[in-house]
Amino acid sequence: MKQLTCTLVSPDAQLFRGEVWQVSVPAASGRFAIRTGHVPVVASVAEGVVEIARSEEQRMHFKVTDAVIALKENNCSIICESAESV
Repeated sequence: MKQLTCTLVSPDAQLFRGEVWQVSVPAASGRFAIRTGHVPVVASVAEGVVEIARSEEQRMHFKVTDAVIALKENNCSIICESAESV
């Protein structure tokens, strides 16, 4: 199964980089999920919890503030002011 390459970074650190099955983020209009083949997107991420799933069973959660997400050609970047694993 083809996967996304996802990176989560803040000014202080790279919190995650790897191949993932799905990324789910909070947005102003509700949560949205990104998987392989998603159309390119750049969007604001609302303060809240980002879920990065390596598989349906293996999920990681990060609380983020002041973030944006960008996706192009199965490369997903989440850039935030702050993030912590929860």
